[in-house]
Amino acid sequence: SGNVATYAAKKCIYNNAHVLSLSDRDGTYWCTNGMDEATVDAILLHKKSNGSPLPKNVKFLPGVRPWTANAKVKIDIALPCATQNEVDANDANTMLKRGIHALVEGSNLSSTAEAVKIYRQHSSQMSYVGSKLANLGGVGTSYLEMVQNAYKSHWTGEQVDEELQEMMKSAYKNAKMAAIEYDVSLTDGANIAAFKKIAKVMKELGYVNSGAHL
Repeated sequence: SGNVATYAAKKCIYNNAHVLSLSDRDGTYWCTNGMDEATVDAILLHKKSNGSPLPKNVKFLPGVRPWTANAKVKIDIALPCATQNEVDANDANTMLKRGIHALVEGSNLSSTAEAVKIYRQHSSQMSYVGSKLANLGGVGTSYLEMVQNAYKSHWTGEQVDEELQEMMKSAYKNAKMAAIEYDVSLTDGANIAAFKKIAKVMKELGYVNSGAHL
């Protein structure tokens, strides 16, 4: 459970989601009744201190991946946030059987090519939000930090979050519009929207002939 997973879990909890698990390379921390922020913090303290007890409502499942942990329990959303290729085809099929509605990549290229193929084959059941769109929050926050530095100003956390929310909404809207226009997935729509934006700027700056079709 790194920074991305930790804050993703806390954001989900803030929005009244029922967070069932966190994981690391050693296994999965499972909480049947759903975690609150105190539970997330207690798990992190346990991992760092190597001696602090886990909360009584949390069970550690050594060697078990979160996507297949307690496989009979229904899930709605999966947020892989650790590293690339952490979700494989077997994981994808297991989560589909568990009723997943959306997989949102918090890490770059979280899913193997085989897993992504399965997501696409079952697009009527689940939404797949790839890392390029899902990871925009980190890059967006870095941009907002640059803006603050340029103006030698300091924003509150609330101001940063408000600006970031608008940025994410705009990105989603552009990706969705491209997906509808070209009849592709939301992830492909994000790629198309990004390419078109870059192409437009390149034309305006004279790097590409204005009559070229990109």
